[in-house]
Amino acid sequence: MKTIDILQRALVARDRLMADDRIFHAEITGSVRRGLPEVGDLDLLIVTNDPWAFQCTPARPRKPDCEADLFVATPETYGAVLAFSTGPRELNRHLREKAREKGYLFDFASDGTPVVVEAKHGPFIGLYALDGAPVSTPTEEQFFRLVGVPHVPPPFREWLATQL
Repeated sequence: MKTIDILQRALVARDRLMADDRIFHAEITGSVRRGLPEVGDLDLLIVTNDPWAFQCTPARPRKPDCEADLFVATPETYGAVLAFSTGPRELNRHLREKAREKGYLFDFASDGTPVVVEAKHGPFIGLYALDGAPVSTPTEEQFFRLVGVPHVPPPFREWLATQL
């Protein structure tokens, strides 16, 4: 589907999310944020202090009636979740490897399971120390700096994936 065709739907969905008092911020991510002319799906990110309240998380396969993949962040995990939800998948794979080299765990394992014990922090994307303690990444720039990767604007993320 062309990005221009999905943009109206994305803006409506974002505005609907922002009407929820528990959500501080909502944003369109994924291939729309990367500026691709064609997109396969819609990705949205929300920032909340109550991540457990939102059930449609990327830890589970998308339900047919879900209008988008919903990524849930807290103010402390925003940077890591924004980077992950923007993608692309190949860059996320490289970021996972770079994080591991720096002594961190990042996002979900390739089989979709959380990289930390669910009972400890829940099935949420983020940057974690090897002992499972969350590492604060309030900005995308800080997340990229911590894993040792240059922060580039979203339209250049496919290119960045080929350079790592």
